[in-house]
Amino acid sequence: ADSTRIRLGRIRCLVQAVEAMQKGEPFPEPLCYVPVKMNLECQQEEPLHLYSTPKTDGKTVSQLPSGKTLKFVVKGKPRVNEEGLWVQLISPYEDSWILVQPFKSGSKAKWKIVKEE
Repeated sequence: ADSTRIRLGRIRCLVQAVEAMQKGEPFPEPLCYVPVKMNLECQQEEPLHLYSTPKTDGKTVSQLPSGKTLKFVVKGKPRVNEEGLWVQLISPYEDSWILVQPFKSGSKAKWKIVKEE
């Protein structure tokens, strides 16, 4: 009985989300959760660039070496532009931006959310 209720709840939630999209309204509140910050872990095979703004043609703040597992604390709300999905660092390299999911070219970095707060 519990699995049926859970399934029906998910279906209702999806129906509400679709209706909201069709009407141009905000999503239902349960779908709008954004964590304040997240702990990310990255394994990359190439150097990782940190930028002062979420643009690859912006100023490069730092370049981190390849071949290491790096840990970051980032703000929970990512930003998306024509280049891809960006996150802003809280620690280390405060207020720097990382392109974690580029739309073009295959990035060889592997990202994992370790913890949300």
